[in-house]
Amino acid sequence: MRFLATLFFLVSLALFLPSVSEHLSSRPLQVKANCWPDSQVVKMISGEYRTVLADWSVVETLFYFGTLVEADRDQQKIRPDYRQMYNNLVLALKLDPYNLDAYYFTQAIFTWDAGRILETNRMLDYGIKYRTWDWQLPFWAGFNTSYFLKDYAAAAEYFQQAAVLSGKPLFTNLAARYLHESGQDALGLAFLDGMIRSTRDPHIRALYQTRKTALEAMSLLSQAVAQYHQHYTDPLQSLSQLIDVGLLQSLPSDPYGGTFFLNESGKVRTTSKLRFLHPDSKTQNNQQGMNRDATGN
Repeated sequence: MRFLATLFFLVSLALFLPSVSEHLSSRPLQVKANCWPDSQVVKMISGEYRTVLADWSVVETLFYFGTLVEADRDQQKIRPDYRQMYNNLVLALKLDPYNLDAYYFTQAIFTWDAGRILETNRMLDYGIKYRTWDWQLPFWAGFNTSYFLKDYAAAAEYFQQAAVLSGKPLFTNLAARYLHESGQDALGLAFLDGMIRSTRDPHIRALYQTRKTALEAMSLLSQAVAQYHQHYTDPLQSLSQLIDVGLLQSLPSDPYGGTFFLNESGKVRTTSKLRFLHPDSKTQNNQQGMNRDATGN
């Protein structure tokens, strides 16, 4: 039975390849990415060889793109056929949703080079459903969502997944930061609480606690700023006015060594950018923060 299935697969592939070759030869050079049939058809004829065909589709795509890179170095400006490349990678993942090379190549090329952020994230979302142990996919999707799409609430969800899967402090801090950026301080603090309780490493726990302290301070200041705008019509020029009107007794300290200030949009920020300051830069950054706080910029 296996012999007949293998024979059927090879015959089907032999019948299919000449038509592909003829189709490609009639296309201009800049769009000669291989063209596969519908994924359902390929699934049907490939049987137990699905992963082999998936690898083949990915390797072909890599080879095609590499050829164009070499041509570009030789001053031959040839635009890649991103649409067909993407379709070939989708086919590979329909055959084998665990193929990491397909996700990696898509993230590397279709974001920066092609600007196809939504398509890339759709593919990463597909992979997240299958590669349930892999923190890289939600991390990549979180980066795309925050850096390119500026959707901080969605980015925070991706970074939360990456943090839980990897246990890496960076992703926990990013998740908490973007929850703060999207106005979800309570959720960010709750997430940090959970990570503090679950980690066994005292050094990582200390990093989480520092981030929590900073976000608590920024949340306190943001709430006071909101209360100021509810009661006063005069613009808020600096955070020190919150003390003058009795909304705060004192300004909290930034555990990273920076200074809290109001940016040009009236949002609470810190000169540390929630990173530990180098001793040599602390004085300069704090002075810049005080200048911005005094001017509102």
